[in-house]
Amino acid sequence: MKSHQKSHAGESLRVKQKKQLASLCGCSTKSLTRWEKEPDFPKKHADGWDVDEVTEWMTLNGQQKAATGSLRDQNLLLKNEQLRWEIDRDKELYLKKVDVQRWLGEMIGAFETSLFSAVNRIAAQVAVQEPGAASTTLRKEFKKALAKLSTEPWIATKGANESTDSTSKQA
Repeated sequence: MKSHQKSHAGESLRVKQKKQLASLCGCSTKSLTRWEKEPDFPKKHADGWDVDEVTEWMTLNGQQKAATGSLRDQNLLLKNEQLRWEIDRDKELYLKKVDVQRWLGEMIGAFETSLFSAVNRIAAQVAVQEPGAASTTLRKEFKKALAKLSTEPWIATKGANESTDSTSKQA
């Protein structure tokens, strides 16, 4: 069971453990125990103390660390928001599996097409060559087919992601 929870929209954070309440409010558990004896100190609800009620009580009753508690809450919220932004930014740096699968399929298809067209183009030439020369001719055609892969559209897309990656890492 969680020891703290956020209630419905518009409601504040509630914590069940005194140690967590003290941490969020910037005070000690001994102070909370002492303040609980005060008649106007916020009561613990079934789902825990309302942190906003406690920090408001601390402010109204001149407790020195009340501002620390609210600043601590604000800092935690800001840190949380910063981490969410970083996660969203980092998600953009990775390629989607479906895109990689599509690009691989396109690459294999382009390579296959290039090789088959090379076979038709050089078949007669290779047929009359010595084995060594035929091997050299075939290697050249394979290299051309492989070189063509580096000029296809998926390279431009991949390059765009890499430039985004290096740009965001510099920021």
